[in-house]
Amino acid sequence: MFNYSGLIKKAWKTAWKNKILWLFGLFIAAGIESVSYRNYFDFDALQSQTLAFPEMPGGASLIVTIIAVIIALVLFIISVICQGSIIKGIHNTILKTENKFKPLWTYGVSRFWRVLGIEVLVGVAIIALVLPVLLLAVYVGEVLMMVFMVWLILILLAVVIFGSFFYYILIYAVLEDKSVGTAISLAWKLYANNLKVSILVSLINIGFSIAFAIGLMIAMIILMLPFVLIGLLFSMWLGAIGALITAILGAVVVFIFMLFYRGLLNTFLYSIGVFTFLELKGKRVLS
Repeated sequence: MFNYSGLIKKAWKTAWKNKILWLFGLFIAAGIESVSYRNYFDFDALQSQTLAFPEMPGGASLIVTIIAVIIALVLFIISVICQGSIIKGIHNTILKTENKFKPLWTYGVSRFWRVLGIEVLVGVAIIALVLPVLLLAVYVGEVLMMVFMVWLILILLAVVIFGSFFYYILIYAVLEDKSVGTAISLAWKLYANNLKVSILVSLINIGFSIAFAIGLMIAMIILMLPFVLIGLLFSMWLGAIGALITAILGAVVVFIFMLFYRGLLNTFLYSIGVFTFLELKGKRVLS
């Protein structure tokens, strides 16, 4: 019988004790990990908001948009590299090998094209499933909009069912140096032979993602309360300037907290994926 409690304990211990991996986890923002509902704080959303500028004189709007696109591209490239790095770092921890930033980063770079290929395939698959129905719904009317919503729910259910499958593809490509096609083939065999465990692990991932999201909201409220009180005092003393300074400081503190909270979450969830993969491959990492 698969040791689910041991999986959670070992994944948490790995994530908590390897804070260097949080640096990679906080930059993972799109692709495979987004399929597992981990984008409650999303760089992509930040990027899309950055593009929503009001009208600007001359070519300023175009320049700002180009800069925003460049930043988005850089963040995406870093995200792809960090996925390979964090998987390698978790595997190093299991092997009791010391993790250092530069070797992990170099390893992530060496797996860049394979991870990118997986990202592209997943993205194309999602777009191919969602876009046609969405376009029909927009151009035809409300009835098809309802059909689109039902279809979207079905896609989300499929994500739940196949969540572990995506992890297996990624880990085969990163740890065993398999090509994208070979990784998909091997991952499907592993998934099909361990269907029940794979689905339950996907549900565990989603459950912890939701729990972490709720925890984040509670933590943000607790973090902001002192700044609200200090802001009120500063506004009485320094007026609007005091309130503005406090608001900026509070926003910076909350933003930094959110980043590292995200880093911990992604390290934990990727640890679940790596431990599950190795256990199903007969490595007995949960004993």
